[in-house]
Amino acid sequence: MTADAREAQCPYPGLEAFTAENQHFFFGRRNDTQLLISNLYASALTVVYGSSGVGKTSVVLAGVVPEVEREGEAAILVHRTWQDAARARSLGDRMVQAVADKLQQPPIAADAPLDVLAERLAARWRRPLFLVFDQFEEYFLHNEPSDEPDSLDGELARLINRRDLAVNVMIVMREDSIAALDRFRHRIPTLLNNLYRLEHLTQHEARSAIEEPLAVLTSVAYPAITFPRRSKRDWRSPSSTIWLRSIHRPLRLGRRAIPRAWSFPSCRWCSNGSGSWSAGRVLRSVEKVPSLPLAAREASCGSASENRSTRLHPTISALWPVSFAIWSRRQGQKSP
Repeated sequence: MTADAREAQCPYPGLEAFTAENQHFFFGRRNDTQLLISNLYASALTVVYGSSGVGKTSVVLAGVVPEVEREGEAAILVHRTWQDAARARSLGDRMVQAVADKLQQPPIAADAPLDVLAERLAARWRRPLFLVFDQFEEYFLHNEPSDEPDSLDGELARLINRRDLAVNVMIVMREDSIAALDRFRHRIPTLLNNLYRLEHLTQHEARSAIEEPLAVLTSVAYPAITFPRRSKRDWRSPSSTIWLRSIHRPLRLGRRAIPRAWSFPSCRWCSNGSGSWSAGRVLRSVEKVPSLPLAAREASCGSASENRSTRLHPTISALWPVSFAIWSRRQGQKSP
């Protein structure tokens, strides 16, 4: 994906699930992704469940599927359409097309039951085929139970029970609907042998899910801003300049609140002892940066009608009074 396409996207989709298109904004589920992929390779059937809104679909579409495709050792297909029998039956057509895309060959006819079709595909593909049934609770809402061998219930059960095929199935559903799987308990003996509960994000994972997408967006949308070094003579300029020394320590503490685009060089009070900066020079340089879009400057720094101090970066604006007070005290003057 190009930088322009990433910039146009919102890193937080809200109630929508993450997909392969915005996987670069998906963080916080690395461990779950790796464990689910391991289960796909190791088990013929894995049942993944969790509370509504915990992120099951996002883990599958933005985590598991892209990772399996990058590895290139297996073909993976996610089926989420269960609203009616005809659309549910399209699973066979999609299986054929997924293998044909991997082989870059014409698809075979999808005119056989799912287990027979999987056998034919396995003979052509000769690698694992992963089927992920997402939002499987809808299958029970829109498809009536049937004991007939040629029903969709029977075909799914035979597909899962075939141990001679390199076809592994992952069922993803809400935990409040997991009791509906009793419909298959007589047909699939190993139905609940491998369960995986997707938990809510931990505090560390939640922080990663919030901070990392913004870091990705700012690093792509705005190039790094750097300023030329000033000589020692420059920072001994007139008293009207407010030294960065006054705000250096607060800036170091608040630096993580500034996007990556705001790259402040180190000053002589840093551990490396390099050159110094005046805050006035930094602030004037920031206002003149041409690479920062006008809309972004107005959104984060205020409109053009506001005075200069409110148009500065929020972090610097907040530290301006403190810095001026420190400078004034050091000059033996009374703070305004």
